Amino acid sequence: MLPPRTRRPEAEESYRLASTILTRDPAAGGTTRILIVDQDRQSGTVLSFMLAARRFEEVRAVRSAGRAVAIMGRFLPTIVFLDLELPDDGANVVARQLACHQLMPRPKLIGLTWSADSALAAAARAGDFERWLVKPISQEALDDIPGIRQPNS
Repeated sequence: MLPPRTRRPEAEESYRLASTILTRDPAAGGTTRILIVDQDRQSGTVLSFMLAARRFEEVRAVRSAGRAVAIMGRFLPTIVFLDLELPDDGANVVARQLACHQLMPRPKLIGLTWSADSALAAAARAGDFERWLVKPISQEALDDIPGIRQPNS
């Protein structure tokens, strides 16, 4: 006989938050919260350091769609850098969860890929992604994103 199936805590939280509209008021706190979801540890770490150099204090980096979904409701990101090459359709899972959470205002969704010519980049252009970037990400590419520019730019 199989043991009874139990829900994982992060799945329970996702379910609970999916039915609630969460509001974050950037004017109230003025904080930009950035979530990096990248399976490549080096790429995620470099992007975290680049954002820290731009004085962003609330940056979280995770390496899987499951971990991103688990913290999304508590962290309430304003910008999400999302690896389009996550295994098991992970990028779509995260994008769907962002839509379910109904964060107001809606977070900027920025796709990350290794190839500008990939079908994934084309999907990012056509989907809910505000823009997409090719790894490795340059300072100039970050400067093109509103809300991420260098303070002196």
